[in-house]
Amino acid sequence: GVAYNSTILAIRTDTIGSCFTSCSFTENNIAAAMNFAVANGARVINLSLGSASAPGSALQAALQNAVNNNVAVVVAAGNSGGAQALFLARLANCTGQAGLCNLFNAQGKMIAVGATDQSNTIASFSNRAGDTDTGYLVAPGVNIVTTRLGGGTRTVDGTSFSAPHVAGALAVVMQRFPTLTTAQAVALLFSSATDLGVAGTDTIYGRGLLNLAGAFQAQGLLSLPTGDKISGSSEDLRSSSLAFGPAFGNALQGNGFLAQAIALDSFGRPFNTDLRSVVQNGTVDPGVANFVRAPTGRTHNLAAGPGGTLSLSMVPAVQSREDLLAFGNVRPPTESEIVQSAFYSSTIGINGGISLALNTSSVQLFDDIATFAGLSSPFFGLEFANAPQLTLVSKGDGGAGSYFIDPQTRVSLGFMENKADPLTGERGSSLVQASITHGLSFGPVLRVGIGRTQESASLFNTTASGAFGAVGDSDSTFVNFGGSVPLGGGLAAHASYTAVSSDVLYASDGYLTNWSAVRANAFSAGLTRQGLFRKEDNAGIAVYQPLRVSAAKADLRLPVGTEPVPGGAIYYQSERIDVTPTGREVDLQMAYSWKPTDVLNAATYGVVMMNPGHNSAAKTTYGAGVRLWLDF
Repeated sequence: GVAYNSTILAIRTDTIGSCFTSCSFTENNIAAAMNFAVANGARVINLSLGSASAPGSALQAALQNAVNNNVAVVVAAGNSGGAQALFLARLANCTGQAGLCNLFNAQGKMIAVGATDQSNTIASFSNRAGDTDTGYLVAPGVNIVTTRLGGGTRTVDGTSFSAPHVAGALAVVMQRFPTLTTAQAVALLFSSATDLGVAGTDTIYGRGLLNLAGAFQAQGLLSLPTGDKISGSSEDLRSSSLAFGPAFGNALQGNGFLAQAIALDSFGRPFNTDLRSVVQNGTVDPGVANFVRAPTGRTHNLAAGPGGTLSLSMVPAVQSREDLLAFGNVRPPTESEIVQSAFYSSTIGINGGISLALNTSSVQLFDDIATFAGLSSPFFGLEFANAPQLTLVSKGDGGAGSYFIDPQTRVSLGFMENKADPLTGERGSSLVQASITHGLSFGPVLRVGIGRTQESASLFNTTASGAFGAVGDSDSTFVNFGGSVPLGGGLAAHASYTAVSSDVLYASDGYLTNWSAVRANAFSAGLTRQGLFRKEDNAGIAVYQPLRVSAAKADLRLPVGTEPVPGGAIYYQSERIDVTPTGREVDLQMAYSWKPTDVLNAATYGVVMMNPGHNSAAKTTYGAGVRLWLDF
């Protein structure tokens, strides 16, 4: 009843007339029957018989012939209640050694089978696993309903009725998973068996209880095929991911094609897997933690020559690169400090200036495009909407120069890069930035900037790994427009817009390739008021959209099936997909900063984020914070 649609080749092996008393089977008859089964294409041989004696040469040769021809052999362990299985079952885990095995090699294609009752306890009459434990399973063998000679049914006990359960399970597995070899099919029943008795393989239950439902579940670690055949190249599913940067938001979240992929288990069997689960959407947070976070260490501001200042950010030495201490480096004294970052700025003549940065924030180096043109503001994080290229090179080493063409016109040019860190996995990127700021005679200040970023194996901080390949190095051009208009009485209006065009220079072999040109944009608009309640305060309200991809396409090629023969081919399907988010994040920020005393500073921050992460289904998010700090 286990494999009721299988084809049965029933071969008589008993000595004619013996079954009127007790059936007897000669070795020659068994050997002849096995050879006949092999010659006629049998894939599984069931032997519900056994002997206390090792097989003779003819029977052993027939058994060897069966496994050599990739036929699985299932043998009842016997009903004498002994500690060892009877022969031939006892040979199930032989690997060609001398002694008991007599050089026979089962090649992992045999199973010895004992009997269990309805409580999954080994039957009192069943022979135990003994020294055949690694090749032994148990299956139901008590109160089994079977046919009766002359018609009808009867209830029987014995390992002779346990073995067909296993033989039938092999037939079902081989039919459902035609790419399995015989040895793999046998190993699958062992690996999926329900453990009984002592944990792991033991001398009573061997590998455990036959579990056909378990055999239909994926075994071991899943891998995503990347080659042309099941036996070809593949990538661990756990190490395969597509992690979108915030600009892509929830791109591919609703892509149904990703749900059609297959993954291979440790037996090379295909199982449907929804790859949407390994796509990580770009995430955002209200930014409160960064707003209220106290700076680490302390800052020294030093005079550095005529017109120059040097700012050193110091941190305790014990906080730096703890990973290096594992390589035998000596831990420095707890009171010692090291330079975490350094920033030098100086005037050159009357109209020029220069800045040098070491492991410093890009906002500090490119302040001319990060803030609203020419005027300060109380806003937090808005620089990344005004100049989103700064998020791609958040900090690094570089330098910048500026020159006043006239008192109202300033031009700037700068460069910054951060190198890939093999210890942290952070990828390298660089930015070349130029800008011109011009103040009109009647008050408005205008700014135009152009930046060129290069990202290593990334696009807008989007990365891929494993079966998805690599996104590839990318080049992006950012064009920034901005302006501020004084409205009188300390009130000013501000606006900025950034247009971006990007190219993925290459994409390695993987599921996601052939990117189109990528378009993105960001904008902001706001009002600020200085001296709203007191002379030193600064208030503002702004609405803005962080960097958002507006147009992007790529080829997605996924494995969707396998050829139903051993070593079968992998079937792939490709689609041209849209890689843009479903929504548009628009944030509203209100900020206020003031100086209650000569040494005390205060700032407040509140934000409302609609469609956060450019996800149309995301709930509106809120954040607020208050920060206090002292000047010494």
